[in-house]
Amino acid sequence: MGGPAEARTRTDLRPLTPSIHKYAADQVKRAASFLEWLADHDQTLATVIDLWHVEHNQHDRNTIRPFLMWRQTTKLTRRFRLSSPPTRRAGGPTLPERAR
Repeated sequence: MGGPAEARTRTDLRPLTPSIHKYAADQVKRAASFLEWLADHDQTLATVIDLWHVEHNQHDRNTIRPFLMWRQTTKLTRRFRLSSPPTRRAGGPTLPERAR
């Protein structure tokens, strides 16, 4: 789940696939949407990050995560903690040992 730098590295090796292009475009759209939401609330990122996470679904949180991490890495934002994205398991929920 990388950002623009990873996408550039990938293009050096092979062309971007439609799904990678769509994912990158979705990240940009979500970042713009997030910044609009932030301006509408007349707050700074530090004061509303928890509120934003509560008001938005898991897909939104996962898509905006690289943008938030980039802001932190480039020191545009103070350090903060984001909850880890949930781990996906193939095949749905696991059966208890007894049921297997």
